[in-house]
Amino acid sequence: MPLTPTVILSLLKDYSQCNDDLVKEIRSTVLEPFQPDLSRIQAGQRITKPSRAEFKAMTTKLAPLAMRIVNQSIESLRLLKQKENSKKETPINKKTVQCLIDAASCSISALKHMSASTTLKPLDIEKTMSNLICKIVDLGEYTRALDELVKLRNTLANTVNITTLENTCSSTTTTSTIMADDTTCIKSTKEQYSLSSPRRVITGELAPVNSPWEDNMLQKYGDLFTLPLDKSINDMTTVLLVLAYQMNTIRSWTDVAEGSLLRHMPKLMERSGNFIDWCLHLMKLDSNLAKKQFGALYRQLCKAASKFSRSGTKK
Repeated sequence: MPLTPTVILSLLKDYSQCNDDLVKEIRSTVLEPFQPDLSRIQAGQRITKPSRAEFKAMTTKLAPLAMRIVNQSIESLRLLKQKENSKKETPINKKTVQCLIDAASCSISALKHMSASTTLKPLDIEKTMSNLICKIVDLGEYTRALDELVKLRNTLANTVNITTLENTCSSTTTTSTIMADDTTCIKSTKEQYSLSSPRRVITGELAPVNSPWEDNMLQKYGDLFTLPLDKSINDMTTVLLVLAYQMNTIRSWTDVAEGSLLRHMPKLMERSGNFIDWCLHLMKLDSNLAKKQFGALYRQLCKAASKFSRSGTKK
């Protein structure tokens, strides 16, 4: 028997009861009406597209619930971190954290489907995603944060009409040339980060060779450090969202695997559209806010440098 909205929200509030079954229930309730689970569709079964009236009725019913699920999940993540800081509770249950993140993430996906038929304002979904990611980073789930940041970057770029390298590759790819074009795109990304380059001699010493894990991380997340700067953007909310996502990228990258990826930071930060470029753009709109952003970057890099000096490269 399906859970009622009240029960779902209660289980998210009492997060000790959050589990995979609850996430499945939430996905079935708020997301699958708009994005069916193809793995559960039987062979030959047709997927019926709802009429406009049916879609509006579903949106009226489910959008408020999806938003409440997101808000409650984020609040529970905040409380988890608060209790961790107070040291009054046993170590955080990783499965509970993943459950709350999954609940929020699939509800945000549902809201994306419904956004055109709701009262959500422009960038409301992006701000919610950014808020969720901050909590994920705070709880030390850095790889998951990077996964969510990929989604946020793509959503943000589409919302404010910024063309990224990935979008350019995908938009110019035809069915007949998909293999060649995709290979070209991947190759260009690898070349940018020298993923497969041989060991080079630097000041008489051999530069370290990337491990397969490092190559994979660079390929999956390297583009997060930049978003092409559109100097015509003067909306403060947009600029601050870009800076927030890039700062959370830096926070996650410098701490994932105990700082093992720190040595790649200079290369990743040197392309245009990086955090510094967007800060300089913000300087023209609000110099005080820009100075605070530069201060946050300085503190994060000092923290990373301190960690690097203690640990060096590990992988």
